[in-house]
Amino acid sequence: GTMATISNCAFLRNTATGYGGGLSIGATASTNIIDKCVFAGNQSAEGGGIKIIDYSATITSSLFLGNKSVGVGGGISTQGIAYTTTATNCTFSGNSSSSGGAIHTLSSTSVLLNSILWGNGNSTEIAHSGPGSTTATYSIIQGGYAGAGNLNVDPLFVSQPDHLTAPTTAGDLHLQICSPAIDAGTNAGAPANDLDGNARPFPATDTDMGAFEFQGLQQIPVALCQNVTVELNSMGNGGTSASSLDNGSTGCAPLVLTINGMNNLNFTCSDKGPNTYTLTVTDALGVTATCTAVVTVKDNVAPMALCKNVAINLNAAGNGNLSSAQVNNGSLDACGINSTAVSPSLFNCTNVGMNTVTLTVTDDSGNSKTCTAKVTVNDITPPAPLCQNLTVELNGAGMATVTPGQVDNNSSDACGIKSLGLSKTDFKCVDVGLHTVTLTVTDNNDNTNTCTATVTISDKTPPQAQCQNVMLDLNNSNNGVITPGQVDNGSSDNCGVKSLALSQDQFGCGDLGMHTVTLTVTDDNNNTNTCTAKVTVTNALAVFDVIGGSFCTDDVDATVSLSGSETGVSYQLKRNGINTGAPVPGTGSLLDFGMQPTGSYTVVASSDICGNTAEMNGPAQVVAGPCDISVPDHCDCEDPSGRTPVTLKVSALPGQTWTVKAVIGLYDTSSPALPAPQTPLAVDTPLTYIGGDMYTLNVYRLNNKGYYVVLTNGDSDRDIQVGNPSW
Repeated sequence: GTMATISNCAFLRNTATGYGGGLSIGATASTNIIDKCVFAGNQSAEGGGIKIIDYSATITSSLFLGNKSVGVGGGISTQGIAYTTTATNCTFSGNSSSSGGAIHTLSSTSVLLNSILWGNGNSTEIAHSGPGSTTATYSIIQGGYAGAGNLNVDPLFVSQPDHLTAPTTAGDLHLQICSPAIDAGTNAGAPANDLDGNARPFPATDTDMGAFEFQGLQQIPVALCQNVTVELNSMGNGGTSASSLDNGSTGCAPLVLTINGMNNLNFTCSDKGPNTYTLTVTDALGVTATCTAVVTVKDNVAPMALCKNVAINLNAAGNGNLSSAQVNNGSLDACGINSTAVSPSLFNCTNVGMNTVTLTVTDDSGNSKTCTAKVTVNDITPPAPLCQNLTVELNGAGMATVTPGQVDNNSSDACGIKSLGLSKTDFKCVDVGLHTVTLTVTDNNDNTNTCTATVTISDKTPPQAQCQNVMLDLNNSNNGVITPGQVDNGSSDNCGVKSLALSQDQFGCGDLGMHTVTLTVTDDNNNTNTCTAKVTVTNALAVFDVIGGSFCTDDVDATVSLSGSETGVSYQLKRNGINTGAPVPGTGSLLDFGMQPTGSYTVVASSDICGNTAEMNGPAQVVAGPCDISVPDHCDCEDPSGRTPVTLKVSALPGQTWTVKAVIGLYDTSSPALPAPQTPLAVDTPLTYIGGDMYTLNVYRLNNKGYYVVLTNGDSDRDIQVGNPSW
């Protein structure tokens, strides 16, 4: 066989219905070498990038990106017993197949060195069929793969392709600065140049994994420290973490911070003062850097001061001594107590009774804490009370407070007075007058004595007068009255309002207009105050509706009325603008002007006393028109019930009242069903106006019976007869 070498080639976006979307190699040569080639966006049934059958091949510094195989081997598919395919410093990513997203071997051998298999889809990165096998060393393989130097970490490509979009040429498989593939390969067996033609290794250390040699300097961690202070707690313990010493260390994330191999440090009282520690920063690639920091341990916790109460007796000279040991009740501190002191420690007659002393406890770090205790100094002589009388005024809220000091008139005691107390200190409005109170004097040893005094409580605060303006409309008798309550706008007093009075409360026609009235407010203790308000007096006449009417052409007039009226008011009817008849006095209800001929009617009201006038709502019309009784609804058929409905109809202008004046042979619609006796239609039964100049009334007639009816509007009659009237 012969040897074929393919280098510096790109196989892009090719499609094969059979094998090898980019390249298919058969048994025509002993060895094939593929160097610095790109296989991207190709697709086929097997071997999306390359299909190798019964042949050995060496592939170096090549890229397999976004190739797709419907069957096996998204990037490469190899086949053939005793044949080996070696891939050194190759990158497989974004490829897709049903088995072996990157590489599939069928009864053949694959060898991977310094290669990256990451982000290939729809199956594992490497798959086998038959006796085939794959060995890998110094390679990043997603999901992990056994072999020296192999990693299972994200290689951090510049742009990771998505295998779900294959076939595709999108993506950039160069390495980012913190890629774990940098310097992670082996120089043994590595090609001299990468896919871009750059020399390997760069810089002159270890070869990178994958097709591209990173051309920058790999980021190394930089450790930055800061000094910290740790304060011990009340138990004498404290701690800090490695992260607290960090002052913004940099490197490939995530960074691991440790202090002497530990994440945290713990301290006790024995560690007080400065302590130097080394912070170790380890980046994601395992590279470390260190810095030092000073941890200052402080004890700022004050000791626990515990006191107890004691009693001492004054000696013959009236003096007494107290030591700190007497008051100390087991004070403690986690880091040790240095000293105790009590103040005051000397007592005399001025201290008889209960005294407060302070115990100061200081620890070994200079922190101090205090507590107080009660020291009782004995004395049995009662005080000498002295009282004085007192006059107190209630405040604006109706309250007054008397203190014992106001009643005390220099009461005394040989060893001092501890307190003064009164039998009553709070007073209210109900307490106005004289009260006897008792002053109790207590000395510093709780000896007591009393005296009495007279406390006079007075209320001299006037009420707060609040007024509001009032509108008053005179009544039908042209009189009006306002009450103090109408003018009052919430007047108040600390002890209550007793009465309200107005300077004027009655008004008549002569008072029309605005008047100023004075409201006098008197409180329960006869203090007074005033305010003024404006009273506006009016005498407006009520306005009612003029009501006209209509009549039949054989009549001459109809009733004109007013919907309401007021007593004390006269109402003049006008026809076509001219007075007709004399003024009619108001009745307080509907006013009837009697029968009037056709015309346009208005009404003017006038007050007999105050002289006000007002025109009523109008005009109203009196009109004449034809009035006809219609032939009732009738059919020759007879209702099976034995009675037939009949509708009486009158055609006339609206505004009239039509009723039954006489009737034979018609029955009310409320009558019970036959054969029960029927209810005859009653005289004066009204017809209903249904609009359209029509009045109607529904009734019954008996089958085969005639009837006769007379209808009237009070002035004109209309009648009708059907058949032979009969009951």
